Amino acid sequence: MTQRFGSQARKVPAHMVHLIDRDVIRAVWRLFPEEYDATSTHRFRSKRDLQYGFLHFYFIIHAMRDWTTDEFFDEMVDLDRSGAIDTPIEVRRVALLLFEKGVKTDELRDMLLDRHENATRRLEELMGGAIGGDAAGNEKKGP
Repeated sequence: MTQRFGSQARKVPAHMVHLIDRDVIRAVWRLFPEEYDATSTHRFRSKRDLQYGFLHFYFIIHAMRDWTTDEFFDEMVDLDRSGAIDTPIEVRRVALLLFEKGVKTDELRDMLLDRHENATRRLEELMGGAIGGDAAGNEKKGP
């Protein structure tokens, strides 16, 4: 890990049950095949063996891809794929992310407004312009 991602102070995950993503473990195995093979040949844990819980969490932290704002919105916020934050769980998720991750409020606001406009426009197209105005954005007047 240190040779691959550099020296860094790393904490050990708690001694408890860990949910481990198989795709992450497969990616780690592809990066460290010799280390995996060496670990699996030892009857007892040795100093040089891989510790899977530790490796799983720190691989996610160090090696996972960077997200564009749109990818982040699609994968982490817009759970129902509606193109807007329109459910209570999505609102709670955004609030949590803002609090814990220090997401820039202006950038998130711009992204959300853009996504909402796109979702509204698409819904209007599907409904024949019956929601709030025509496809050009003109308000409907009367029935």
